Amino acid sequence: MEETFRNATAMRRNEYTVEGKVDRIESRDSGIGVCLLVESDGEEEAVFVKVPEEIATINLERGVTYAFKVRVGEGGVNVATDIKKP
Repeated sequence: MEETFRNATAMRRNEYTVEGKVDRIESRDSGIGVCLLVESDGEEEAVFVKVPEEIATINLERGVTYAFKVRVGEGGVNVATDIKKP
């Protein structure tokens, strides 16, 4: 998690799996934005994931844990490529 915040642009174009509890869901023009609470070193950190419309095929619920496969895009934005409910 710490590496994500310090060096997001160096992680560009790579894919990672992020598992966390949905804290907030926001509608966007090209899909939805999800704020995940992810545990890191015993503390919860907020991670934003942009979910394109074609990936948002399951009904995401607040307070539920999901595993997102994300690709780090331009500017260090996490873009979901797949979602699973663990």
